[in-house]
Amino acid sequence: KNPFQSLFPVFKDNESEKPKVTKELAEQIESMLVALEASGTSLEAAGAVIVKRGSIAEIGKYFCDCGTSLAEISRSMKAWSNEQTILVAAQRMEYASTQMIEAGNTLFPQLPTSSSSTPKGKSWIKKKK
Repeated sequence: KNPFQSLFPVFKDNESEKPKVTKELAEQIESMLVALEASGTSLEAAGAVIVKRGSIAEIGKYFCDCGTSLAEISRSMKAWSNEQTILVAAQRMEYASTQMIEAGNTLFPQLPTSSSSTPKGKSWIKKKK
């Protein structure tokens, strides 16, 4: 008996119950390879910067890049099918993407979109009347 079946009901003991890999599924997975490779490469690059004690901003940039790739994977998965398992996996991937981008933005803050809200020069100093 499979010890993981009670924890993860997705695992089946019967070989005939495993999903069949169709040409369509293979093409869908193949279309995601670029995004999958990009996310993996970004994480590896972030790890290399951490090991080399590089800049935090560079790590944040790689996290943002990875999050963007994960978002692309999530969108691709949602386009596959309306099957519940795939939709849940896509939602989890989207959440991971959001968290990765948020972590990256924390480490590597993006420039503000409008500079009108930030004071120029010494205008932030209150003048005494």
